[in-house]
Amino acid sequence: MFDVKSRAFEGGTVLEASGRLRAGDPVELLMGAAQSAVARGDKLVLIDMQEVGYIDSIGIETLLEIHKKLIAASGRLMLCGLRKNVDELMRITRLSTVFEIHPDEATALKSLET
Repeated sequence: MFDVKSRAFEGGTVLEASGRLRAGDPVELLMGAAQSAVARGDKLVLIDMQEVGYIDSIGIETLLEIHKKLIAASGRLMLCGLRKNVDELMRITRLSTVFEIHPDEATALKSLET
């Protein structure tokens, strides 16, 4: 089962994802939550992935699509809380050079202060 909880903070939205980010309902749920944030005018979406234990190629494609949509809206995507296997996937595929990745939400939000 995949779930996304959304909460606002000043200037953006945190999406707390949990479960397996894979083709089908999970990616549609995440994309819908991100599109809602962009439609509200949020310029930053932070996806907290500490409860995401698996991501497939469609999940990666969805993250890239969210990233593109935010860039087109002059916004930015940040990821945080990646588990070891997801973090390794990001490094092996060199997506760690595309996405702004932080160890946790507090660190991600603190990076906005500088």
